[in-house]
Amino acid sequence: MRNLLFLAYYFPPSGGVLRLVKLAKYLPRFGWRPLVVCPRPRGVYRNDPGLLSDLGESRLFRTRSLDPSFLLPPRADAAKVSGRRGLIDRLNKLFVPDNKIGWTPFAVNCGLSISRTAAVDAIFSSAPPFSSHLAGVLLGKLLRRPLVCDFRDAWSQPNTLSLKLPAWHVAADRRLERWVVANSDMVTSINGRIQQGLQGYHPALSRRFWDMPQGFDPDDFPRDPAPACDRDSFTIAYTGTLTEHRRLDVVARAVRLLAAEQPGIASRLVFTLAGVHRPEDLRPVLGSGLEKQFRIHGYLPHGEILSMLRRADALWVVVGRREGPTVSTSKIYEYLGARKPILASVPADSPAAGLIGETRSGVVLDPDDHAALAGAIAGLFRQKMAGRSAYRGDAGAVARYDRREIARRFARRLDGLADKWAARR
Repeated sequence: MRNLLFLAYYFPPSGGVLRLVKLAKYLPRFGWRPLVVCPRPRGVYRNDPGLLSDLGESRLFRTRSLDPSFLLPPRADAAKVSGRRGLIDRLNKLFVPDNKIGWTPFAVNCGLSISRTAAVDAIFSSAPPFSSHLAGVLLGKLLRRPLVCDFRDAWSQPNTLSLKLPAWHVAADRRLERWVVANSDMVTSINGRIQQGLQGYHPALSRRFWDMPQGFDPDDFPRDPAPACDRDSFTIAYTGTLTEHRRLDVVARAVRLLAAEQPGIASRLVFTLAGVHRPEDLRPVLGSGLEKQFRIHGYLPHGEILSMLRRADALWVVVGRREGPTVSTSKIYEYLGARKPILASVPADSPAAGLIGETRSGVVLDPDDHAALAGAIAGLFRQKMAGRSAYRGDAGAVARYDRREIARRFARRLDGLADKWAARR
């Protein structure tokens, strides 16, 4: 089996990194063992140690770091961290490329140490934080091994992070991005929009790009979706972060409209929310007379999220209009695995809308159109009451996002890179 040096700043017990966890789980099936380099847990506010059970044959190497998170205890309160987003944004402006730059030397040193006892056949770095890519490039040069840089978010392209940075910072990021891409043997991204942006900024290097999407793990979902717990109510689940861009306003207005025009539906409607949020994110609901319709949780471990998805009748996702064209929220891929109808309050030209259209797994609604959302909810409610399934997903299209298949395709690409490099030596 070949060894893949796998650089991941965010890794369990920190949650929200299913892409990396599932790659580590499935790559060994296709001949690649991830040797995961990540920092010791500090400031973890999405705590989900259960994800470590997915690692299987992968090996884990923890390092120290010199970044702001290491001033915190191993665990942090999610609400407090979310409430300090402004401070975190200000800190990011002081560091290039980000405030995790202090992890880079530790990651490089750990990678070199591993290489002395295990044969490293290729290197993989995933970002954000984009400091991971700097470590990847340095290790690629020192170990003379092929490097794959993975973009889970856009770096210098317009997005919710870069829009908050000064022009000089974005220019510096663009130069670093070019250096990383130029020194990579393959550049992967979670959607075509990020890939197109990278190709636009670095056209001479376009052959190095490959779209490796997010996905869902079939092991997390039984073959037949579970029925909703209560046949007399209609439950909609949202499992994700609430932010200044991803807000509950459109949901609250939709419920009020249903209460005014179709009270029989509104009284049997339940919204279940789970994820990181600030008190101000809940203002459209709390104290508005809608409390009975909403069940609000903080961050929940992945196992509990899966149970929530299976109990729901429909799933809601939101992407703000100002988040930029590259945003592709990972939760929507988990929704595909649940095989429940998706209500997508997202821009029509977003990657999320494209995915819904490709898989026929739901309906795309303008993120500000509460009347359309209310109408879609009412339609799904009536189908349930009539005993009809509302899910119409294209099984073949959905299967393309099976994490096993994604890992298989990635492993074949790694084989090609490793064989090419071995022939040079």
